[in-house]
Amino acid sequence: MHGSMVDIQSPTAEIRRIWFPPKQPFWDRPGILADQALVRSSLTTPSQSALFLAASSPHSGDWLFALPIASCGLRLDDEAVRVGVGLRLGLPLCVPHQCSCGSLVDTSGLCRSARPHALNDLIARAVPSAGIPATGVCHDHTENVRTASR
Repeated sequence: MHGSMVDIQSPTAEIRRIWFPPKQPFWDRPGILADQALVRSSLTTPSQSALFLAASSPHSGDWLFALPIASCGLRLDDEAVRVGVGLRLGLPLCVPHQCSCGSLVDTSGLCRSARPHALNDLIARAVPSAGIPATGVCHDHTENVRTASR
């Protein structure tokens, strides 16, 4: 009976454990890396590359696991989910229109002069959540957001 049983502590079993892990992610990894390289090579614009890198970064989808507890401010309304998913998938969020600052806003909701306004937009969204009114910043880039989804 001893000769027919495999000794777990044998050198052969240890080599198998080290070189051939039994977990499925170990076996999937080479295929996933090949697919990632194929997708990465097909990206043609910097925004596509940035979207791909952001979506494939660790913990990029963790917001989907947040419990929707309204009393803690963790409940997202339908519009926030629509914009979040649209940004993640690179979908159009609004119709092109002219921003209140005079620049053209594209379908992703970005003003053509987005560099100077990016910080303003961030502040304009963050400050009111702290209960402080935001004034004097250009944060009107989502004025036509709902028309794109109709």
